[in-house]
Amino acid sequence: MSYIRRILFICTLLGVIGCSEQPEGTDLYHSSDFSKHETVKKLYSATKGKGIDIVLMGDAYSDRMIASGQYDADMELAVDAIFANEPMASFKDYFNIYIVYLVSDNEVIGESTALGSTWEEGYATADVPEKYRILATGNRDLTVQEAILIINGTGHVSGYTDLLVSDFNTPFYDCDYGRGTSSIVVGRGNQNASEEFSLTVAHEFGHSFAKLADEYYYDGSSPDLNSITNMFNRFGWYKNVDVTSDPATIRWARFLSDERYANEKLGAYEGGFETPEGVWRPSLNSIMRYGTEFNAPSRAAIYNRIHKLAYGDDWQFDYETFVQQDLKNIPQSNQTKAIYAPSSPRVKRNHIFKMEESIDPDGRKVITVIMD
Repeated sequence: MSYIRRILFICTLLGVIGCSEQPEGTDLYHSSDFSKHETVKKLYSATKGKGIDIVLMGDAYSDRMIASGQYDADMELAVDAIFANEPMASFKDYFNIYIVYLVSDNEVIGESTALGSTWEEGYATADVPEKYRILATGNRDLTVQEAILIINGTGHVSGYTDLLVSDFNTPFYDCDYGRGTSSIVVGRGNQNASEEFSLTVAHEFGHSFAKLADEYYYDGSSPDLNSITNMFNRFGWYKNVDVTSDPATIRWARFLSDERYANEKLGAYEGGFETPEGVWRPSLNSIMRYGTEFNAPSRAAIYNRIHKLAYGDDWQFDYETFVQQDLKNIPQSNQTKAIYAPSSPRVKRNHIFKMEESIDPDGRKVITVIMD
C-alpha cells in the first residue's frame, strides 16, 4: 500500500488503544471473557444481485477492547472507507457485510493474539483463515469472497493485499474481471490515524476487489513487465496500468477519446506498478497513488466486477451504460479537484511485490501475489 507513515503514540491508562510493544514496567493484559470469540454479526444484507460477501475481523483485540466498542468502531470505519468512493458508494446494496469477532488473549502484536499477528519489514502481518469466511457466510465457495483483517496495536498504519489464483480452468483462466480469492491486512494505528487508515483500506480494497495495480513507482525499481502482461491476459487484473502509451491501443483508449471525461485529465502518465519506466497509468493521481478517488478506468473495473459477481458471466459490460451511471455520480465540477488535489506522498520504508508459484495438495498450480 502506498499510504504508510510512521505514527508514534502512547497507550491510554485504560488500555483502550493497543501498542506494538509492551511498555517497560507494565504488566501484559490478559483477556478473561472469550464469550464473543468466533461469533458473527451481519452488518448489511444485499438487496440486489446474488450478494457479494465481505468479511471483516480483527487481531490483537482483547475482551475489554470489544466490550468498549472499539472493535465494532474500527470495523465500521473500514466499511465506511470501502463505500466512501464511487462506484462502491452507489452499489452498497449488492454486498453482504459480516464481522467476525476474535478475542485475543492480549493487545500486543507478537504476543498471544487470536491470529498470531507479527511485525515484519514495517508491516503488521497475519493470516486470514478461510474458516472464518465460511463461519461468517456459511458458503464454502471461496472463489469470490473478500476478507479484510484489521490488526490493532500497531504503531503506524500499514497494509497489504494477498491475491490467490489456484485453478487455471474456467472461471479463473481468461477471466476479464479478476475472479480470484483475496485478503487484506491493515494495521489500524492509533485513533488519531483514522483518515490514514481509511485511505489505506480503500487503497487495499482497490487491489483486493478490482485487482487494481499500484499507480506509484520507485526510482530504480523494475518489475518483470511480462508478468504484468500475463496478469492482464490470464486473470483480468491491473486494468489501470498498461505497458504501452499508444492512445489508440492503451487499455483505457475509449476514455481518452470521450470528451465527457475531459475534466478528469486522463492520459498516459509514465510510472506505475512500482516502476518508473515502461508502465503507464491513466491519471496523474488517484487513490491507487496519492489521491483520494478512483480514476475512470479503475471505476469501470470496479463496476464491471460488481455486476459480474452479482449477475453472473452472462452479464456484459456496456460502456455507455457505465458512463451514464458514472457521470451521474461523479459531478464534472468535482472530478479534477477530487482526483488531482495536491497531497504529500505517503512513503514506506519497504515495498512489497511478490509472486510465487506452487502446487497444492490436489496437484493444481497455485499463483500467489502479495502487494502493498
